[in-house]
Amino acid sequence: YRIVKDMMEHNTFGLSNDLRRNGQLGIFMSVIAEGTEVDQKNEADKANTYVRKAVAFIQSNYCNPVKVTDVADYVCINRSYLYTLFQNSMGMSPQQFLTTFRITKATELLQLTSLSIESIALSCGYHDPLVFTKAFKQMKKMSPTAYRREMSKGETRRNKEHLKQVENFINQINSLNET
Repeated sequence: YRIVKDMMEHNTFGLSNDLRRNGQLGIFMSVIAEGTEVDQKNEADKANTYVRKAVAFIQSNYCNPVKVTDVADYVCINRSYLYTLFQNSMGMSPQQFLTTFRITKATELLQLTSLSIESIALSCGYHDPLVFTKAFKQMKKMSPTAYRREMSKGETRRNKEHLKQVENFINQINSLNET
C-alpha cells in the first residue's frame, strides 16, 4: 500500500517524478509477482498434454475424414510442431498414428463382424475403399479380405502376432494417459 501511496505523491510532471514513479511501479510489480504462484509447467508436460489431447481427438474422430491439420487445429498448435511432438513422444508422425489407429480398428471389425470391406472402410474414416485397401495392405502386408480369411482360420500364429501388435499399440496410448 505504501508503494502505491508513494507513486501517487509523485504524480506530477517532471523528469525526476517520472523516473521515481517508474521505479515505484517496478517495485510494485515485483511485490505482485512475489505474491502470486505462477504455474511453471515444464516443456515436456506441455508437449505431453498436446499429444494426449491429439490422441484423444483421433480416438474420438477416426471414423470421420479428419486430417492432421484438423488435429493440430483442435489442439491449437501448428502442424509441424504437432509432428515434432508426436515424433518425440510416440516415435511416429501424427499421420502414421492416425493411419495405425484406423487400421487397428479395421482389423477388429474384420475379425468381429461380417461387414463389407466398403462398410469397414467408411466406418474407419476412409471414403474410398481402394485407399483403405492400399493402406491396409501397406500396414498388414495383405488385403483386408485375405486378413479376414486368415483370422477366421482360428488361432494361428499370425493372429497371435496381430493381438500382440494391438496390445502394444494400446499400451503406447495408455502410457501417454498415465503421464
